[in-house]
Amino acid sequence: MTRGYLAVFVAFVPMLAVPFALVFIGFTDATLLLVCGLFAAWVTVALLLAFLPALIFAKASGHQLSEWLAETTPPPGKRLMWSINGGGGVSWAFTGSAIAVAAVVGVSRDAGLRSEPIVVVLAILVVVGSLLVTMSAFAVRYARENALAGGAEFPGTEHPRFVDYVYLAIQVGTTFSTSDVTITTSRMRNIVSANSLIAFAFNTVVIALLVSVLLTSAT
Repeated sequence: MTRGYLAVFVAFVPMLAVPFALVFIGFTDATLLLVCGLFAAWVTVALLLAFLPALIFAKASGHQLSEWLAETTPPPGKRLMWSINGGGGVSWAFTGSAIAVAAVVGVSRDAGLRSEPIVVVLAILVVVGSLLVTMSAFAVRYARENALAGGAEFPGTEHPRFVDYVYLAIQVGTTFSTSDVTITTSRMRNIVSANSLIAFAFNTVVIALLVSVLLTSAT
């Protein structure tokens, strides 16, 4: 079972529990209950997808990390289906970004939802969770590509650990720069470009919409 399937399976718990809890305390609007359930489910999925790789790879040496990722990467002919089924990190980054956009746009267009603090809080958590998924997914993608074909040179170490790839993903996601990491192959540059584009969409679209929702709900 991939971590994606595991996360989705676990997410059924808050997807059902949150609406029941809201009904128990007096909420009855069906749309609000549905939205809150879906938001809670995605937040759970996002947190699991973001932190499972860190828990798995945190104590691995750079050499161990490369071996694990090389051994678990399917052959080229099977990678597309593997990615669709949740194995490819970047596919989750795209999914997370799309869900964040849909969530914030949905809330921003519905005055009733905007006026409910629980919905606004969950929308914020959806955005934060999607941002964490994006960074974690690209950290794994950088590590996997480097294990298979190289392309990223980190100063001070020949065998980068997972924390080094997290650093690279954060740098690209927040500054659109690889900082002191040297990118040496076209494939790795393509990954950096995809990371930068998704981060740009997050920073310019999702965050702006979220600020608009917060300002509108406050007034």
